This record gives sequence, C-alpha cells and structure tokens, in this order.
Amino acid sequence: MWYRQSQTLSPIYIRPLIEDDAEDIYALYANQNVTRNTNWSGMHISYGLIKSFVDECLEMQDNLQRMTYSLEQDKKVIGLVFLHNLNKFPGYAEVGAMLDEPYQNKGIMSKVLKNVFNNTSFDKFYAVISLKNNPSLALFTKLGFRFDPSFPLEDGHITLSLDLQKTSF
Repeated sequence: MWYRQSQTLSPIYIRPLIEDDAEDIYALYANQNVTRNTNWSGMHISYGLIKSFVDECLEMQDNLQRMTYSLEQDKKVIGLVFLHNLNKFPGYAEVGAMLDEPYQNKGIMSKVLKNVFNNTSFDKFYAVISLKNNPSLALFTKLGFRFDPSFPLEDGHITLSLDLQKTSF
C-alpha cells in the first residue's frame, strides 16, 4: 500500500510497526511542532520512552488489542496510524494518527487513513480529539467523521465517529 505525493518524490508505504522503527519514531515525537496538540505535548521525550511505547504497541498488536501502522518513505518512518482501544466500544476502533511536520497539510494522511479503513475488518471508527487540535478536527471532518453524543465526553476533547456502512469514500 502506498501513496505517491508527486512524480518526483518517493512513494509512502503503509506497513505494520516493527521494533526497528523506534529511532525514527523518537525523532518524530521529539518534534514539539508534531506533538503540540496531542497527549504527548509538553512531555520530555527520550529514546527510552519511545522504545517502551513501541514495545507496548507491538505487544498489544500481538494480543490483537491494537494495530499500529508505520508510514515509510525512503526507509524512514514519517508517521503512524493507530487503531486502538479495540475492545473499549464493541464494533469500533479508535483512530489516532501522527505525521512528521514536512508532510502535513498535503492531503497525505486523509489518503492513508482511507486506505487503512478500507483494508481493515472494522467498519466503525471513532477519534477522540483535543478541541485545540484544529488540524485533526479538520482531517477527521473531511473524512466524514461527525460528533457522536453516544461516546462519553472527555474534558477538553470531542469524540467524532464514522460508520463506513453509511459513508463511502
């Protein structure tokens, strides 16, 4: 699976997370411009923290509790997509996404997420988004996610959901 930005750039591949991704993910998460509107905002990001995070993602993947996809270009991880909390709301997968700063606002993540949604066994998704995270709010709204009052409210956040059976891309 891949998305090509233009004819002059290398394609972006979507693949499952692997242990060797930790170094690239560390660089991604250490950029405060990338994490500023996320739960990682303001945290001291160390390689050890990210290595533990990657190990946890892989363990949860092995237990079918989370799917983590790396977005790779030129053998470097430039972003991540998460389908997690798979058992929290039956039939739904929570979606999370992170993309390196130079790749943002180019339509890449919307194409990547459509690809992931169309190639998973889930057909219902939700995203818990900080009210301050305008880029994510715009992205998920563009994809057809809408406010869903059936999900519990989290302070300073909004939950948007999407049912692929009712929406087509």
